[in-house]
Formats: sequence, structure tokens, C-alpha cells
Amino acid sequence: MVSARIETSRLSSKSSSSTSLSGAPRISAAGMKVIKQFHLQDLLKKQEQRAAVEAAKLRRSRGQRKVRAAWRWSIGITVTAATKRASPAVRYREASQLCGLEDQLHEQREARARRPLPSEHDLARYAHYLAHGIKTAQMTSPPANLLKVVTMDVDKSMLRNIRFRLVVSDLVEELQDCFYKGARSAILKYALRCPTVRARLGIGVPPLSHEPLVVRAPVPWHQSFLTGAHHCYHNLFALNHILNNLDTIWEERFGSLRFIDMPSLAGKADLLAPTPEALEEAVRSQCAETRRILLQKWLPAVARVFGDLVYEWRSLVPTDVADSLRQVRRFFSAVRSRMSLQLRRLVLDSICDLRDALVTHKAGNDYSGEYQEKDFIERAVVEVAVTVRGKKVIFQPPLPDTRDHILNCLKAIIEHNEKIPRVEKLLFPEMGRRRLYLHAVSPDEEAVAKVKGEVSDLFSVNAQGPVTYVALYDRYTHLLDGTTLTEVQEFIDTCGILKEGKKQLSTLQGLGEEVRQLKDRVPLGLLVLNCHDVNLRLKQQVDMCSFASAQVFELTTAIQDYFVARNKEHDKE
Repeated sequence: MVSARIETSRLSSKSSSSTSLSGAPRISAAGMKVIKQFHLQDLLKKQEQRAAVEAAKLRRSRGQRKVRAAWRWSIGITVTAATKRASPAVRYREASQLCGLEDQLHEQREARARRPLPSEHDLARYAHYLAHGIKTAQMTSPPANLLKVVTMDVDKSMLRNIRFRLVVSDLVEELQDCFYKGARSAILKYALRCPTVRARLGIGVPPLSHEPLVVRAPVPWHQSFLTGAHHCYHNLFALNHILNNLDTIWEERFGSLRFIDMPSLAGKADLLAPTPEALEEAVRSQCAETRRILLQKWLPAVARVFGDLVYEWRSLVPTDVADSLRQVRRFFSAVRSRMSLQLRRLVLDSICDLRDALVTHKAGNDYSGEYQEKDFIERAVVEVAVTVRGKKVIFQPPLPDTRDHILNCLKAIIEHNEKIPRVEKLLFPEMGRRRLYLHAVSPDEEAVAKVKGEVSDLFSVNAQGPVTYVALYDRYTHLLDGTTLTEVQEFIDTCGILKEGKKQLSTLQGLGEEVRQLKDRVPLGLLVLNCHDVNLRLKQQVDMCSFASAQVFELTTAIQDYFVARNKEHDKE
């Protein structure tokens, strides 16, 4: 009797504790914000109704427990063990255990034997409705391409043969009759699936269609497949309409978006190739514009999907303080992963576009012998200036710096995909200060490092031609440093030998013609050299030397005239 009293007090205390937990659900402040923002009042009402039903069940069970405890106490039954807690529900659906071949056949035959068979009255009624119950005018006509599909494997010469004309016409009529019979049978079978229709037509058991015996081979991975399918559905949300809509929005509106537009940078023939600094600046400007599109158009479009399809995820939002946030966090993690993959594809496509613009020059630009412009007809990407510093002809900027500017274009693309906010910041303003961002592409990833290596190799292959062409100016070093002009002035000051003056004059004339034939823009595949400053300085030096050589020519002419006049006087004497 003492043990019975202990059990009775335990049951009453348990019922009182469960009563305090039931009733109207307690809603947190965050839950109320979500309910007001997405109009989840109907969900709250269902929760209240569910709580009321549970409270009623609890009251009934409490009364039953009191009666049971009193009955046990009256007959002196002692309870020596506590009731076992109910086992938790199975998380994943278990796979059915396969049996042998004979067992499967035996089960199917037994199932067929247990099915009721139609009576003669049922068969007669079925045949009547099949023949006269559905009129031809009430059914759809055969498809227009039915005859064409049926006659695809028939020799066309037989169809056009006059001897088979009657046979062909009979077969066409038979084909139409078969179509209508099949349509009537399908309509009648579908209608007889309803018990009310079967009772109204007087057909208790419709004729059964032939079902072959099917045996299933053992599948050792079936349980793993079911577990994986449930995991993808409940954790990755693979079949959720919101994720499918996110893919649709990206493919339709932002699938062709890129961080850079190479045709506008170096793809049009009427535009000059930009300098390395201008190329990097243009790339950064385009990357900033693409980032603005992502922040102002892509993210709001994604947020609108959550508002339009709120019924797809409102069941995951906790409405009670005791509810777990685990499922809703998994859902938004899946959304973040899907959006991060889309952003990753955008970044990788952009850096690959930049690499592909350079791949057209993978053959290099090194040459031997005289420079031929016809060998370099591809559109150049970068323009490098050639200037004079002291006695040397150098590149401005140097070729290593030009390579760094091109690599900085890749770096700019990577930088502008960082810190793209997640959609939660737009849906829940109270989370605006939290550091919630999409997964960005890192510059240390293998795919990015591979593209950087390819770009560096392409630039190295195209760095030999400019060095070879600039070596052409080594023959004009005496013009650039003023040596030739100094020699001409010294000759004038010292009144040198006339033969030497004529030799210098012919040399300067030849140099002047060579300098005038030099090109200001020299295309060399990936790079195009801007030699305008060097050529202009050479022309200025040639003009100054030509002026001095003109003085030499005048002096030479004066001397020749003096000796001619003197010889004439000598001849007269």
C-alpha cells in the first residue's frame, strides 16, 4: 500500500508539471517580429489550437490515472517499477528487408489470390459501358502526328503502292479504332477508382488488368540511399522551391554578369590599347560596378523570393522559447551555400575571361631578323611606352611592373567578391551589425593560383619581342647622347678636311632617312610599344645635326668657289 501511494503521488506530480508546460505557447521577442513581418498569425492560431488539444488530452489522462491509481490501491497491487519512457521516433525511414526469390513470388501470388474477382454481372456491365457508355464525340481526336509516328518504320514505297491501297486504308481505320478503344478503357478505369461511381454504375469489382510478377534483387546500399536522400531533403533542402527560385533568378538575370568586360577594354579595333595603369583602373571601375549590381539588385531580388514564398520556410521559424533554432539555421546555411556557389562561378568566369583574352597570344612575340608587322595582327591588350633615360632606351613602366599591373587586375576581381552580405541582413534588420557574409573566393585557392600562373607564363612569353625591338635603337646611341652633334660642331670650329665633311654629311642624310622610317606604334602580340617619344627625340637630334651639316656644306661650297675663281684668273694670265 505504501508503494501504491508513492506511485499515485508520482503520477499526480508528473501531470501537474506537464500541465504547466502545456497551454498557450510562450513566444519570444524575435519570434513576434518574424510573425508580424511575414504574417504568420495563422501559424500561431494552429499552435494555440494544438496546445488546447494537448491540454484536453492531459486532463483526460490525469483523470484516468487517478482512477487507475485508486483501483490499484483498492486491490492492493504494488507497483515495483516505473513506466518506461516512450522510444523516440525513427529519424529516417528504414529500408524493407528483402526476402528470397521464391518468397517474393509466393507473396505476390497470395496477394493476387486474396483480391476479389469480378462477377459475370460486373463483367457484363463493364463491357456495356465500354462499348456504349462513352461516345466518340465526347473524346478527344487522335493526335495529328499519330499516323506519321506509326508509319516511321514502314517502307514508303509500300504505302504508295496501288496494290496495297485497300490494306493501308483498312489499317488506318483500325489504328483509329484502337485509339478510341484505348481512350474509352482508360477513362472507364479512372472513373471506377471512385467507390461512388462503382456503386452508381452497378459494378462491384472492376476487371483487373494484367500485372506481371516482379522480383527485386538484393540492393545492399538501399538503406544508405534512403538515409542520404532524407539527409539531402531535411538538411540541404535540395527540393525546396526557394533554392530552385534562387537558381532561376541567377540564370535568367545574372548568369551573363561578369566583373570585367574584356571586349570594352581591349577587344574593339577602333580603340587604342590602354596603358597598364589605365587597364588596372578600368578593371577596378568595372568590378565596383558589378559589386553595386550584386548589392542593389541581386540581394533584394533574393529577399523578395523569401517574402513571396514565406509558406515554404515559415514552419522552420521558432514560435516558442523552448523551440530549437537548429533547423532554420540549417536552412539559411543552405541558402548561403547556394548563393556562395553562384558568386564563386561569377568570380571564376571573370578571371577566366581575362586569361582567355591573353591566351590568343600564347605563341609569343619573339622574332629574328628584321621586324615584320604582318606577323603580329592580333589585337594588343596593353600599351607600353618606350622612353630615353640618359644613354639608355627603357620601358615605361618596366616590363615587371606591367606584369604586376595585369596580375593586379586578377587581384581586384578577388577583392570585390569579399564581404558580400547574406540575405539574413535584409530579412532581419536586427542582424545588420553581425558579420554575416557569403563565402568569398580566396586568392590562395588552387583555381585562382593556376590562373595566375598561366597569366604570368603568357606575359613571360610575350616579353622577349619588346626587348629585341628596343635593341634596334642601340645603333642610334650617338644621336641620343649628342655625340654626333658635338663632332659636327668640332669640325666647324677647327675647319677640318673637306673629305671628312662630305663623309659626315652623307652619314647624317642616311640616318635622317632611317629615323623618319621608324614606327611610333609597334604591335608585338600581347604588347604594343609606343615609341613616339624616342622617335621624336631622334628626329630633333637629326634636325640639329642637319643644320650644322648645312653650315659645313656652305663652307665647303664657299671654299670650292674660291678655288674655282682663282683657277680662272690663273688661266687668263
